[in-house]
Amino acid sequence: MSEDPASTDSLGKVDPSILPSRTSNGERSNRRRGSQRRRSQKGEGLSVGRMLKWIFILGFAGLLILVVSLFGVKFWLENWLKGEGFRAKMEEKLAETLRSHVEISQPSWEGSQTFIQSLTTKGYEDAAVSRIDLSQVRLQFDGIAEGALLIPQVTVGRSVIEFSHERLPGTFPATSAASESPSGSGAQLPAWLRRWVPDRARMDSLRLDSLDLAIKNATGLETLGLRSTKVAVNPVDISDTNLGWQFVGQGGKLQIINQPPMTLETISLRWKNQDLSVQDAKVELLQGARLSAQGDITLGNSPAVDLALHIENLEPSHILGPDSVGKVTGQLNGDFDVTGIPGHSESFKSTGTMRLLNGVVENVPQLEQVATYTKSPRFKRLVLSEATADFVKQGDTLTIPKLRLQSDGLLRIEGTLTLQGPMIQGDLQVGLTPGTLGWIPGAERKVFNQSRDGFLWTTVKVSGTKDKFNEDLTNRLVSAAVESVVEETPGKAIDTAKELLKNPETTDKLINEGLKFLDGFLKK
Repeated sequence: MSEDPASTDSLGKVDPSILPSRTSNGERSNRRRGSQRRRSQKGEGLSVGRMLKWIFILGFAGLLILVVSLFGVKFWLENWLKGEGFRAKMEEKLAETLRSHVEISQPSWEGSQTFIQSLTTKGYEDAAVSRIDLSQVRLQFDGIAEGALLIPQVTVGRSVIEFSHERLPGTFPATSAASESPSGSGAQLPAWLRRWVPDRARMDSLRLDSLDLAIKNATGLETLGLRSTKVAVNPVDISDTNLGWQFVGQGGKLQIINQPPMTLETISLRWKNQDLSVQDAKVELLQGARLSAQGDITLGNSPAVDLALHIENLEPSHILGPDSVGKVTGQLNGDFDVTGIPGHSESFKSTGTMRLLNGVVENVPQLEQVATYTKSPRFKRLVLSEATADFVKQGDTLTIPKLRLQSDGLLRIEGTLTLQGPMIQGDLQVGLTPGTLGWIPGAERKVFNQSRDGFLWTTVKVSGTKDKFNEDLTNRLVSAAVESVVEETPGKAIDTAKELLKNPETTDKLINEGLKFLDGFLKK
């Protein structure tokens, strides 16, 4: 095998320039791949940059749109609140809640506060309230949360609330709000914005500067009323159909049927639907007397009253009448329950106990006569250590199942009395201390002949009318005196008996005086 002389030099080495270019081609390939990688990395860098740029642009645009949208929503909502839509929405929700026809004057705004000149409601037959009339209403707003319009405070200048049978005919129509409020939220706001409109209100406090409240019976006669009372109401949620409102009031006047006006000190009520719960009420009556009450009042078409009352420091003349002034003094205290239908005397029932504290009976002619007959001046000014009567009053019937009167060391009366209209009937136990009737012959031996608890007792039956009643004590005392005189043998006693029997006027006078005494005592 011969060698190409051109392929070797003189030293027999091969010329690298004529060898195949394997290394050069590899380097070019590497360089080509490196260039491609650099172009790829550059392209990727440009792609990421473009993507970040667009993300930033789109994010900024979205934020801008959101800000614009929020401003737009705020703008629309503010216009809606200050326009016809808000007033119509309030009428709609109040109508549904109170089941009443509602009319609200156009609100005026001062910042976040709105002022409403008048708000009136007229209830249907299924409404809890027959009529509400508010004037000078001021509402403070605090934004919207969870679909509710936040109202931290509402103040009302003058309020009139009436519970009566004067209602709109029929029950509340479910579609009445829409039919009565054609300019509601749908006509005022775009469809996409309606979901932002609150469908209820959350009220933290309500202040009524002057409340007039009236509860009337079926004939329209006011049976219970408040006048010019300052009231705080907490809390109130007008979206709740089962309203539960707490009323705390003070001042003003309380008017109860057939009673003089009373000054209201404090009152705490809870009103829910047709039920009015009197948690506590304190009223100043005449001349420092006070009345407190607790219980329940049912309103609506079937009104009813169930109250527990306590009265203290009441002058006896307010119960016994003006003729007792200067004759019976002390302070009447009592606890009693009142139940029934307001204005229906036949169904109204009062049950309780009355006590006369520091009671004194004086300046009564009958007692002065007794003092003369018994030779005991203590009867002229009868100091009562106990004067208590359990009673039941329904319609024109007054029943006293347990009467207790006592003057220590002198007199005690126990028993029952029933007064039905002008008629009176009773069974009494009358006890006198031994020696009190010593001047009436035979009284202690033949009439007061039962000894118990330090007294000598006898039974007395009372009947007739309050103006003219009958009792059997006087006849028995006369008979006992005659029998005792006849039974005694001394001449003087016989002469006295003869004189008594000969003179009918003396016997009649004794009987009449006894009747007058019992009549006057029961009256006073």
